[in-house]
Amino acid sequence: MTGRSDHEDLERRLARFDKKLVRSQSKAEPDDDLHAHRRRQRQRAGRMVSDFIAAILVGAFLGYMIDRVFSLSPFGLVTGVALGFASAIFIITRTASSSE
Repeated sequence: MTGRSDHEDLERRLARFDKKLVRSQSKAEPDDDLHAHRRRQRQRAGRMVSDFIAAILVGAFLGYMIDRVFSLSPFGLVTGVALGFASAIFIITRTASSSE
């Protein structure tokens, strides 16, 4: 083959590859949307779990510190955990009801 026919052959193969690539991308888009939606849902669930745990831990820590400062053991810790739990429920319901 000559240089010119090699160039034409390459152009034909590239054009054929581009067509295949466009077809495969158009088929993959609905699945990509589904995967993106699932990924967002997993991220949202992970955020809710971490917010829940963090709120309870912060409440427990603050209750413990109140116990240490005012010598109210165990009432400060119990109250702190209860308030942390209530705060966690509030945060989760707010996050779950918010739209994307």
